[in-house]
Amino acid sequence: SFFRLFLPPIVYAFVPPIFRGKKMRADCSITSHEPWLDPLQFALGKLPGHSPLHGFCRSTGVELPPVLLNGQWKFCLLDSPSQVPENFGEADFDASSWPYITVPGNWQLQPAGSADIPIYTNITYPFPNDPPRVPLQNPTGLYHTSFQLQDSISEADFVTFLTFEGINSCAKVWLNGYYLGYSQDSRLPAEFNVSQFLRYGTRPNVLAVQVMRWCDGSYLEDQDFWWLSGIFRSVHLLHKPRSYISDVHATSRYDSEAKGAVALTVHFVHTTDDPTPELLSASLCDPTSSAVIAAISLPISFSDGEQACHVSGQLCAENVRPWNAEAPVLYQLVLKLLGPSGEVLDVERCRIGFRTVEISPQGVLLLNGKRLLVKGVNRHEHHCIRGHTVTREDMLEDIFLMKRHNFNAVRTCHYPNDPLWYDLCDEHGLYVVDEANIETHGCQPIERLASDPLWLPCMLNRVQRMVLRDKNHPCVVVWSLGNESGLGPAHAVMRDWVHSFDPSRPVHYEGAGHAESDVTDIVCPMYWTPAAVLAAASPGTTKDLRRQGKKLRPVILCEYSHAMGNSNGNIHEYWEIFRTVERAQGGFIWDWVDQGFLKHTPEGKTIWAYGGDYGDVPNDANFCINGVVFPDRTPHPAMNDIKVLQSPVAVEYDAESHGLKLTSDLLFASASYVVLWEVKGNGLPICNGAQEVPFLGPQQRGLAVALPLFALSEELEHVLAAKDPRCVLRGTPPPLEAFLTVRVCLAAPTAFADAGHEVTRAQFRLPAPPPRSTTPVCSPTSVPSAIAAAARGPLELAGDRGAN
Repeated sequence: SFFRLFLPPIVYAFVPPIFRGKKMRADCSITSHEPWLDPLQFALGKLPGHSPLHGFCRSTGVELPPVLLNGQWKFCLLDSPSQVPENFGEADFDASSWPYITVPGNWQLQPAGSADIPIYTNITYPFPNDPPRVPLQNPTGLYHTSFQLQDSISEADFVTFLTFEGINSCAKVWLNGYYLGYSQDSRLPAEFNVSQFLRYGTRPNVLAVQVMRWCDGSYLEDQDFWWLSGIFRSVHLLHKPRSYISDVHATSRYDSEAKGAVALTVHFVHTTDDPTPELLSASLCDPTSSAVIAAISLPISFSDGEQACHVSGQLCAENVRPWNAEAPVLYQLVLKLLGPSGEVLDVERCRIGFRTVEISPQGVLLLNGKRLLVKGVNRHEHHCIRGHTVTREDMLEDIFLMKRHNFNAVRTCHYPNDPLWYDLCDEHGLYVVDEANIETHGCQPIERLASDPLWLPCMLNRVQRMVLRDKNHPCVVVWSLGNESGLGPAHAVMRDWVHSFDPSRPVHYEGAGHAESDVTDIVCPMYWTPAAVLAAASPGTTKDLRRQGKKLRPVILCEYSHAMGNSNGNIHEYWEIFRTVERAQGGFIWDWVDQGFLKHTPEGKTIWAYGGDYGDVPNDANFCINGVVFPDRTPHPAMNDIKVLQSPVAVEYDAESHGLKLTSDLLFASASYVVLWEVKGNGLPICNGAQEVPFLGPQQRGLAVALPLFALSEELEHVLAAKDPRCVLRGTPPPLEAFLTVRVCLAAPTAFADAGHEVTRAQFRLPAPPPRSTTPVCSPTSVPSAIAAAARGPLELAGDRGAN
C-alpha cells in the first residue's frame, strides 16, 4: 500500500489495517516476510501505548465496565504455523470439534496444550541461537471464541477497543473474518480498534487468534524463568464515546510545605459526526472522594481537519497528604470532556499520589525529601498451577506477605507486570522499579542486539509503551531499561527518550550498573559483595568522584543475597552498610518465589517440578528454585532473618534501667505497638509481660520503654533454683545464663496484618549476677514432686557443665 512504501516501519506499525488497503482476509501461509521473523514488524495494527482507560456511556452518563472475554475458548495445538488452515481467520471457520482451553492461561499447563511442554532455562535459548530466525517447527496455538454485544451498544454511539493484556510470544488476530493485526512484546497490551468490524445485535462475533511459541521477539525475552505460551492475561472489550479522552498524563509533585501539584497533559480523539469537544474540566478530589480540593477548566481547539489534539495544565492544592509506602494516601483525579452546550461527552479518572522522587546533589535517592532505604525483592509472575497467569487474590497474597516481612519495594523482574499489580501497589504501598521486557542474556556477545540498529525500534518501543501505560502510578519510582542485555547504543537512546518524556523519575539499568556508565542514574549492579558496595558508596569514594567532577549516584543492588537453598546467610553484612553509609541505599533480593510447579509423578508422589522434570532439554534444573517463599507462598526460614533486618523499628536493651529503647525506621508514618517480653534463665521461663507503646513517631530515636524486671541478683537465682530440677543433684544452682526476648507487635490492625502481628523481635543476654552464695538454696524436699521426678531422669541439656 501507499503507507507501506513511504512510511518508516516504526510508524507504519501503527497504521490501522483499514488504511493499508482493503479489509484483509486470513492468509496463514508462511513467507520470509512473516512478522514473527522480522524485528521491524512488531506492532501491526495495534494502537500506541497509553494510560489505562475507562468505558463511558454518554446517553446515561455512567461508566461502562470492560466486557470480559475470559473463559472457555476452543483451542487447537499445531506443530508449526505452516499447519494453520488457510481459512482459520474466516468468520465461518468451524472449530466446534476442538477441545476447550481456559483463557487466560498457559497452554502447556492445560490438557488441550499439554503435548507442548514447559521449558526452564536461565540463559540458554531453547532453540538455535540465530536472531531473528526461529525454528519452523514452532508450536502454534489456535484460539477461537464467539460473543454477542448488548443491544444498547452500536457503532453509531461507541468506539470499541479489543485488548489482550498479555500474549506469549506473538499473535495474529482476526475478528469476523477481518485481519486486525499482529502483536509482539508478551508483557504489554495488544489493543485494536474494532469498531468497524463488530457485529451488533443478535449476530455473534467470531474472534480467532493464532499464537506462536517463538518469534524474533523471543530473543528479547530470555529472562531466567519458564518458557510458557498462550493468552495468559485478561482479554476484554472497552466501549468509549465517539469523541473521547484517549490518554492522560498526570505528573504529581509534593513539597515540604504540604503543597501538591499535578501537571496534566490530556489527549483527545474527535469524530466528525459527534459534537466537537470544547472544554476539559479537571477536578481533584480528596482521599474520600467527598470534596473537590482543586479544579481547572482548559479550552480545547481542534485544527481544521484534525481528529486528535491535546491540552496541558496544572492543578495545585494545599495541605495535601503525601503518598509513600508507609501511608499510601491516594487522591482521585476526575476529567470531563464537555461539548458546546456543556454536555458531558466522556469521563476519565485516575488516582493521584503526591510524591517527589529525585536524586540529590550528594547522590542520594530521595522520596519527598527523605533518604529512601530500599527493602526490596525481585518478583516473577508465577503460580504453582496456573503458570504466568496470576489473579487479584494471588497479587494481594504477595503484597501482604511482603508487607508482613517488612519489604517496601519490588522490581518487576524482568518485564512489566499485569496492570492490576500497579493499582494494588498504589493502594497498599510498595515502591516499584518498573522494568521493560528486554533481556538478551543468551546472545553472544550479550550486547549483540543492543548494538544492532535493526533491533533499536522494537527495543525502544518496549520501553516507550511500558512508560506510556504505567506513567500515572505513584508506586512507580524508577524506570528500568531491562536486564542483562549488555550495554549498547540502544540503551542510550532508550535512556534519552525516558528522560525526555518523564524527567520526574530516575532511570535504572543493570547492564550499566557499574560506576563508570552514565546510561543509568543509579549504580545498580547485581551480586556485589558487601566490601564492593562499601567501596562504591564510601565517603572516600564520594570525595574522589566529586573531585573528578563526576555525578554522584545512589548505590542500590538490583539483585543480591541469591536465595537458593540454605542461603541469605550473610545478609546482615549488607544491612550494616545500608544503614550507615548514605549512598548505599539497599537492594532487591533474588528472588521472591520458588518457580516450581505442582506435579504428580507416575509413582503417585506430589513434587515441586523444576527444569528437566517435564523432559525439557535444554534445561537449568533447579536454578529456578531460589525464592524466599515456596511455590505455595509458605515463607522460607530465612524470611525470619530478612524480616528482622528490614524491620521498621529497632530495639535496644538499656542495661542501666533494665528497659528498652525503640527507634523508628519509618520516614513518614507514626506507629503504635505492643511490646511482649520474656526472661528465661538457663532455658526456663522466669517472668514475662506486655508494654504498650501508643506512639512512635517517624524517625523517632531512643523511645524508652520501661520493663518491670526485678534486679538481676541472688533473688533471680533463688527463683531459678526453685524451677530448675538440676539443683537437686548439685546442691547449688547451675551457672545462670539469662536472656530477654522481645517481640514488637502491631497494636492495631492494618490492611495487610491483624493486630498482634509480630513486626520484629530481638534477644539480649542479660548481665551476669553478682557471685552466688555457697549455701544451698534448695533441696529435694523443697522442689515440687513433679520437678523432682523430672530431675531423676537423664540430663541431656545443652550447655550443662555439672556432673551427674
